[in-house]
Amino acid sequence: MIQRHHVPAIVVLVERSNLGCRTLVYHNFSKILTGVVGDLADWVAQTRVKSSQLLYTLLINEEDNVTQHLSKVLDALYRACSDDDALVVHHVSYCCFLTSLINVPMPPGKSWEVLEFLSENVRDP
Repeated sequence: MIQRHHVPAIVVLVERSNLGCRTLVYHNFSKILTGVVGDLADWVAQTRVKSSQLLYTLLINEEDNVTQHLSKVLDALYRACSDDDALVVHHVSYCCFLTSLINVPMPPGKSWEVLEFLSENVRDP
C-alpha cells in the first residue's frame, strides 16, 4: 500500500491575485529576488521593512513556483529573522509561514535535509 503524506487543512486568508499579476511575477521573480534580498540587509530600517513586505507579496504571487529559488529565499529569511526592527521580523515570519506551506507535500525527512543543508551553508551577513 502506498503511504500518502497527510496534508493538514490550512486555510490562508489571502485573496489570490489575478492571472496577469501571477504571470508577471513568475517571469520576473528571479530578477526581483536579487534586489529584494540585498535590500533586506540594507542599513536603512524603512528599506528593510518595505523589502520584507515586498517579499511577502512576491511569495504569494509566485506560489509553488518558488521552489526553484527556495535556497536563496530561505537564506534571506534566515538572516532577516535576526533583524533589530520588529516590523521586519513580523513580515518575515509571515514569509516563513508561506514557505512552510510550500513544503507541506514534501516528506519530513526531505525537508529536514534541505533545512540542514541551508543552515550549514548560510553565510554570515
